[in-house]
Amino acid sequence: MAEAQTAQARVYNHGAQPREFAPGEKVLVLVPTSECKFLAKWNGPYEIAVKTEPVEVQMGEQLTPSQRQDLQDLVNQNGTYFLPRWGTLT
Repeated sequence: MAEAQTAQARVYNHGAQPREFAPGEKVLVLVPTSECKFLAKWNGPYEIAVKTEPVEVQMGEQLTPSQRQDLQDLVNQNGTYFLPRWGTLT
């Protein structure tokens, strides 16, 4: 089964190429539609954002140290999604 999955992945990813974008570049994003998972449409253009400093978020006291670290890692990886639309967190 593992060999079959590896072979299928190799065929599926045959034409895939890693892409890197620089801050300020504009990109389109291919998003699946809710009507059918096989249909997709292009959204955008979106501007690539500059990576920001780590964002600090308030965490509940009930979280364990491991959960706090997991949450902080998530915020650090996706910090721009945690910023309010009107500016930066203070």
